[in-house]
Amino acid sequence: MAKNLVSVRLTGGGTWTVPAGVKQVWIYSEFNGVSSIAGSDYNSYIRSQSGRVYSFGDDTYGQLGNGVTPFADTSTPYAVVAGRSFVQVAGGVSSHVLGLEADGSVYAWGYNANGQLGDNTVVLKSTPVLVVGNHSFIQVAGGGSHSLALKADGSVYAWGYNFYGRLGDNTTVSKSSPVLVSGSHAFIQVAGAGSHSLALKANGSVYAWGL
Repeated sequence: MAKNLVSVRLTGGGTWTVPAGVKQVWIYSEFNGVSSIAGSDYNSYIRSQSGRVYSFGDDTYGQLGNGVTPFADTSTPYAVVAGRSFVQVAGGVSSHVLGLEADGSVYAWGYNANGQLGDNTVVLKSTPVLVVGNHSFIQVAGGGSHSLALKADGSVYAWGYNFYGRLGDNTTVSKSSPVLVSGSHAFIQVAGAGSHSLALKANGSVYAWGL
Protein backbone atom coordinates (compact mmCIF):
# COMPACT_ATOMS: atom_id res chain seq x y z
CA MET A 1 0.00 0.00 0.00
CA ALA A 2 2.74 2.49 0.98
CA LYS A 3 4.47 2.20 -2.36
CA ASN A 4 1.46 3.84 -4.03
CA LEU A 5 1.60 6.97 -1.85
CA VAL A 6 2.82 10.18 -3.45
CA SER A 7 2.44 12.48 -0.45
CA VAL A 8 1.26 12.48 3.14
CA ARG A 9 0.06 15.30 5.40
CA LEU A 10 1.15 15.24 9.06
CA THR A 11 -0.72 17.23 11.70
CA GLY A 12 -0.61 17.61 15.46
CA GLY A 13 2.39 16.93 17.65
CA GLY A 14 4.61 13.98 18.36
CA THR A 15 6.84 11.74 16.29
CA TRP A 16 5.87 10.19 12.95
CA THR A 17 7.22 7.30 10.96
CA VAL A 18 6.95 8.14 7.28
CA PRO A 19 5.89 5.11 5.19
CA ALA A 20 8.32 3.81 2.61
CA GLY A 21 7.63 5.12 -0.88
CA VAL A 22 6.40 8.55 0.22
CA LYS A 23 7.89 11.19 -2.06
CA GLN A 24 6.73 14.33 -0.27
CA VAL A 25 5.81 15.22 3.31
CA TRP A 26 3.91 18.29 4.49
CA ILE A 27 4.04 19.19 8.18
CA TYR A 28 1.27 21.55 9.24
CA SER A 29 1.60 23.65 12.35
CA GLU A 30 1.02 27.23 13.47
CA PHE A 31 4.11 28.18 11.47
CA ASN A 32 2.09 27.42 8.35
CA GLY A 33 0.59 30.86 9.05
CA VAL A 34 3.78 32.88 9.54
CA SER A 35 2.99 36.58 9.45
CA SER A 36 6.47 38.10 9.81
CA ILE A 37 10.03 37.28 10.80
CA ALA A 38 12.83 39.13 12.57
CA GLY A 39 16.40 38.54 13.59
CA SER A 40 18.99 39.83 16.03
CA ASP A 41 22.68 39.08 16.47
CA TYR A 42 22.35 35.33 17.18
CA ASN A 43 18.60 34.80 17.21
CA SER A 44 15.58 34.33 14.96
CA TYR A 45 11.96 35.25 15.67
CA ILE A 46 8.77 34.08 13.99
CA ARG A 47 5.46 35.90 14.43
CA SER A 48 2.40 33.80 13.64
CA GLN A 49 -0.85 35.15 12.26
CA SER A 50 -2.26 35.02 15.77
CA GLY A 51 0.46 37.39 16.96
CA ARG A 52 2.30 34.81 19.04
CA VAL A 53 6.08 35.06 18.76
CA TYR A 54 8.44 32.07 18.69
CA SER A 55 12.20 32.31 19.14
CA PHE A 56 15.27 30.16 18.69
CA GLY A 57 19.04 30.53 18.83
CA ASP A 58 21.28 32.01 21.51
CA ASP A 59 19.86 32.53 25.02
CA THR A 60 22.89 33.89 26.87
CA TYR A 61 20.92 36.90 28.13
CA GLY A 62 17.41 35.46 28.16
CA GLN A 63 16.68 36.95 24.74
CA LEU A 64 14.57 33.94 23.72
CA GLY A 65 11.95 35.29 26.10
CA ASN A 66 10.73 31.84 27.13
CA GLY A 67 11.42 32.25 30.83
CA VAL A 68 13.40 29.01 30.96
CA THR A 69 16.22 28.95 33.51
CA PRO A 70 19.05 28.27 33.39
CA PHE A 71 19.26 29.98 30.02
CA ALA A 72 19.86 27.48 27.23
CA ASP A 73 20.42 27.91 23.50
CA THR A 74 17.96 26.05 21.31
CA SER A 75 17.49 25.20 17.64
CA THR A 76 13.80 24.52 18.26
CA PRO A 77 11.30 27.43 18.27
CA TYR A 78 9.93 28.23 21.72
CA ALA A 79 6.95 30.48 22.39
CA VAL A 80 7.77 33.80 24.01
CA VAL A 81 5.95 33.66 27.34
CA ALA A 82 3.29 35.91 28.89
CA GLY A 83 0.67 35.20 26.24
CA ARG A 84 1.36 38.45 24.42
CA SER A 85 0.00 39.06 20.93
CA PHE A 86 2.31 41.35 19.00
CA VAL A 87 1.74 43.20 15.74
CA GLN A 88 5.50 43.67 15.24
CA VAL A 89 8.66 42.18 16.69
CA ALA A 90 12.13 43.70 16.27
CA GLY A 91 15.51 42.33 17.32
CA GLY A 92 18.32 44.52 18.55
CA VAL A 93 21.94 44.17 17.53
CA SER A 94 23.03 43.38 21.09
CA SER A 95 20.77 40.59 22.35
CA HIS A 96 17.52 42.36 23.16
CA VAL A 97 14.08 42.18 21.55
CA LEU A 98 11.08 44.49 21.24
CA GLY A 99 7.45 43.52 20.74
CA LEU A 100 4.73 46.01 19.77
CA GLU A 101 1.12 45.31 20.78
CA ALA A 102 -1.97 46.51 18.92
CA ASP A 103 -2.71 49.09 21.61
CA GLY A 104 0.67 50.75 21.05
CA SER A 105 2.38 49.42 24.17
CA VAL A 106 5.87 47.98 23.81
CA TYR A 107 7.37 45.03 25.64
CA ALA A 108 11.06 44.11 25.70
CA TRP A 109 13.26 41.27 26.90
CA GLY A 110 16.89 40.12 26.88
CA TYR A 111 20.11 42.03 27.58
CA ASN A 112 19.62 45.22 29.57
CA ALA A 113 22.99 46.44 30.84
CA ASN A 114 22.40 49.85 29.27
CA GLY A 115 18.68 50.21 29.87
CA GLN A 116 17.70 49.14 26.35
CA LEU A 117 14.59 47.35 27.66
CA GLY A 118 13.14 50.67 28.77
CA ASP A 119 11.77 49.45 32.11
CA ASN A 120 13.82 51.84 34.29
CA THR A 121 16.28 49.09 35.24
CA VAL A 122 19.56 47.69 33.94
CA VAL A 123 18.71 44.08 34.84
CA LEU A 124 18.26 41.53 32.04
CA LYS A 125 14.82 39.96 31.61
CA SER A 126 14.01 36.52 30.19
CA THR A 127 10.31 37.36 29.85
CA PRO A 128 8.70 40.44 28.28
CA VAL A 129 8.50 43.58 30.44
CA LEU A 130 6.51 46.71 29.66
CA VAL A 131 8.42 49.76 28.43
CA VAL A 132 7.54 52.53 30.87
CA GLY A 133 5.86 55.85 30.18
CA ASN A 134 2.32 55.01 29.00
CA HIS A 135 3.34 55.69 25.41
CA SER A 136 1.46 54.53 22.33
CA PHE A 137 3.74 53.63 19.42
CA ILE A 138 3.16 52.41 15.86
CA GLN A 139 6.61 50.98 15.06
CA VAL A 140 9.69 49.79 16.95
CA ALA A 141 13.31 49.17 15.99
CA GLY A 142 16.29 47.71 17.81
CA GLY A 143 19.83 49.02 17.56
CA GLY A 144 23.14 48.34 19.24
CA SER A 145 22.12 48.29 22.91
CA HIS A 146 19.50 50.95 22.20
CA SER A 147 15.87 50.97 21.13
CA LEU A 148 13.69 53.25 19.02
CA ALA A 149 9.94 53.71 18.73
CA LEU A 150 7.78 55.82 16.45
CA LYS A 151 4.48 57.51 17.37
CA ALA A 152 1.56 58.25 15.07
CA ASP A 153 2.37 61.97 15.18
CA GLY A 154 5.82 61.28 13.72
CA SER A 155 7.78 61.81 16.93
CA VAL A 156 10.49 59.30 17.84
CA TYR A 157 11.52 58.11 21.27
CA ALA A 158 14.73 56.29 22.14
CA TRP A 159 16.28 54.56 25.15
CA GLY A 160 19.32 52.52 26.10
CA TYR A 161 23.02 53.04 25.43
CA ASN A 162 23.80 56.60 24.33
CA PHE A 163 27.50 56.53 23.54
CA TYR A 164 28.04 58.57 20.34
CA GLY A 165 24.60 60.17 20.84
CA ARG A 166 22.65 57.37 19.22
CA LEU A 167 19.51 58.30 21.22
CA GLY A 168 19.32 61.67 19.49
CA ASP A 169 18.43 63.68 22.59
CA ASN A 170 21.45 66.02 22.42
CA THR A 171 23.28 64.11 25.16
CA THR A 172 25.57 61.12 25.45
CA VAL A 173 24.00 59.89 28.70
CA SER A 174 22.34 56.47 28.58
CA LYS A 175 18.62 56.28 29.44
CA SER A 176 16.65 53.33 30.84
CA SER A 177 13.29 54.84 29.82
CA PRO A 178 12.12 56.51 26.59
CA VAL A 179 13.29 60.04 25.79
CA LEU A 180 12.13 62.20 22.90
CA VAL A 181 14.47 62.55 19.92
CA SER A 182 15.10 66.27 19.58
CA GLY A 183 14.24 68.48 16.62
CA SER A 184 10.42 68.45 16.37
CA HIS A 185 10.58 66.24 13.27
CA ALA A 186 7.73 64.16 11.83
CA PHE A 187 8.94 60.75 10.66
CA ILE A 188 7.22 57.73 9.13
CA GLN A 189 9.81 55.02 9.89
CA VAL A 190 12.77 54.41 12.19
CA ALA A 191 15.69 51.99 12.06
CA GLY A 192 18.50 51.17 14.47
CA ALA A 193 22.07 50.10 13.71
CA GLY A 194 25.07 49.22 15.84
CA SER A 195 26.04 52.74 16.87
CA HIS A 196 23.63 55.02 15.04
CA SER A 197 19.94 55.56 14.26
CA LEU A 198 17.97 56.48 11.15
CA ALA A 199 14.55 58.00 10.49
CA LEU A 200 12.61 58.50 7.26
CA LYS A 201 10.26 61.38 6.42
CA ALA A 202 7.26 61.25 4.11
CA ASN A 203 9.07 63.37 1.50
CA GLY A 204 11.82 60.75 1.23
CA SER A 205 14.45 62.60 3.24
CA VAL A 206 16.45 60.63 5.79
CA TYR A 207 17.85 61.85 9.10
CA ALA A 208 20.61 60.10 11.03
CA TRP A 209 22.35 60.47 14.37
CA GLY A 210 25.06 58.70 16.35
CA LEU A 211 28.48 57.47 15.27
